[in-house]
Parts: sequence; structure tokens; C-alpha cells
Amino acid sequence: MKNKFEIFYSSRNNYNMLENEVLKNINFEGFNLINIDDQSSIDQQNYGLKLCNDNNIKYISNKNRGLQWSLDTAIDNSDSEFILWLTHDIKPITNNFFSKLNNIIEKNYELFSKQIGLSGFNLTWKPFSSNYNEKRCGVLGRSFLAKFDNNGNWYREDFINMEWENYSPISVIEAPCDMAILINTKLFKKFITPTNNYHLFLAFDDIAMQFLYNNIYNVVLTELHIEHDQQIKTGYGIPSCSAGAAKTGNDYYFGKFGTHLEFWKDRWGFSRDSKQELQSIKHHYKDTLICDFIDHTVSNGPLKRIDYNVI
Repeated sequence: MKNKFEIFYSSRNNYNMLENEVLKNINFEGFNLINIDDQSSIDQQNYGLKLCNDNNIKYISNKNRGLQWSLDTAIDNSDSEFILWLTHDIKPITNNFFSKLNNIIEKNYELFSKQIGLSGFNLTWKPFSSNYNEKRCGVLGRSFLAKFDNNGNWYREDFINMEWENYSPISVIEAPCDMAILINTKLFKKFITPTNNYHLFLAFDDIAMQFLYNNIYNVVLTELHIEHDQQIKTGYGIPSCSAGAAKTGNDYYFGKFGTHLEFWKDRWGFSRDSKQELQSIKHHYKDTLICDFIDHTVSNGPLKRIDYNVI
């Protein structure tokens, strides 16, 4: 069976993590890797280029700045119909994760190729989710449109009770967690306009909104689990909380903090962290999935649950 996707990392001055955490601890099961360098320092670029050459990984410089352009650059250098983006501090915990994902795409090709823009996964992420359990909904994604009884903004078990039978195997959500996301390359090229206004923060949320505006689903595959451990970064001298570090001006690893919030407000008409404005701008998104989510209450379950063929 032909591999339906390649795996893509966007690296910025963190090649020691790529070498010692990613390449030494993850079995990629024969899937190709692409590394996009997002304007690292010169010494880190040299380090990354040698590391990639030694490990048969494509090394490509980002055509612009930020995660959206890294993704666009990766897609331009891939022949695959899908590309899987991973951060350096996550790892799959489902056995044969990549092969199982490939099988799901293969057996449900019409669904994934024509209706889904972004696909995320079931996160184990302390302190926001409990210990890994095969049939537990941990952290499934972001919610910046739908109504929550407790004013929540995540599909995660400390905010809401997500019954397994209501969310498995596929649930339609606003946006997957931006730690591991499968991207439909053809739909990306058709519907997404990249910008360098999102270096890191909100980059995938903005892509998700563009898909929703064009009535393309973003989903979470609850039966495929990954683990997110931010504390890994501290062992390499990298702050564990990227947003917190960026607020203090740390541009070496992350990006500027604040301008992305202004750009989001200008682009979508509401503040990223305020749902109170949504009703007043809803009419701009009539007949789109954005409007459907604004009218949706999460306590009723996901907006839509989808079955797929068994893997």
C-alpha cells in the first residue's frame, strides 16, 4: 500500500530536540520526513542541514516566515496528497500509529480527500487530561466558536464530559490541537491563503477557520492517541510554555506575541478569546460551518460525528 502522507517538522533553533527527542524516540515506520527551517540562526541551520542529510530527511528553507508558510513550503516539496505536521515535544502512543493513520485514509479515501481539511488526534496532555486510556477522550481540539456551559474554549476532559460513543471515531470540531495535524494538501492549495502574521500562535486555528468558511470539515480522530509533554523542552534550554516565553520577547524559538491577535480580529471580526462578539458578526458567515458552530452548544455533543470503515 502506497503511503498517503509524508511527515513534516517546522524547526527553528531546536535541532537538538529533533536529533535527540524525535529521531531517537519515534519509529516513523518507513514514512518520509521533511524538515522546514523557519529562519534559524546560521549555526543552527548548519546543524540542521547536516542532521537531515545524515538521516535522509529533506531539508528545505522556509519561503517566508512562520508556520503557515512552512506548511506551504512543505506541500510544495511533497508529492503526497496529505502531510502530517508534528511538534518536537509530542510522540504517538498508539501502536503502529502512522500505518494505522495511512490505513484509515486509504479505506475512507473519498471522505478524507474531498471533505476534510485538517485532522487531529486524541491527546494525553497533563495537567489537562488524565492518564492514557484507549477509549478516553482526553484533549481533542480547540473551540473558539461553539457555546460552552462553563465558558470553555477547548474540547478537553477538564472542561466537558466527552462520552466515547459520542465522539468516536471521528468528530467535527472547530480546530484540532496544534501539536499534531494531518493536512489535505490539495484542499490547502485550493482554499488557504497563507500569511506571515502568524509565526506560531493561531497559525492552524486560522487555517481551520478558512476551511470552515468554505464548508470543509476539521476533525479529530479519537482512536489515534498522542502524548504531549511540554517539559521535554526544558532539558534543551527551551522554555516549556511557548506563549509565556513569547510574551516576554523570546523570538529565538517562537515568535512575536500580540500581533497575531490583532490580525485575527481584523481578519475574522472577533477577538480570539471572546465569544461574546460572535452573535453580532454571525451574519457575515451565513451558510458556512462557522455559523453552524456559533449556533452549536457543546454540551449536546459534537457538531457532527462520522463513522469510518474499520482499519
